[in-house]
Amino acid sequence: MESTATKSACYESNWTECELVVRKVLIIIAERSKRPLFLTAGKFSMLSLASFTGVRRYMYMWQSYAIRLFAK
Repeated sequence: MESTATKSACYESNWTECELVVRKVLIIIAERSKRPLFLTAGKFSMLSLASFTGVRRYMYMWQSYAIRLFAK
């Protein structure tokens, strides 16, 4: 999973030699990478990349149709 790779990259970086501000940011990044990030549809259901792409394609089709319809 990419989030565990992010956490590992933060830990394996040269964080001990960084400034305090950078170390704090790395801690925040590592902690946030523990929980996966999901797109949701109005907090109703999770969207996969395939369903999000399908919805976007469908909305673009209707937008194009409306523009052509009202341009006449």
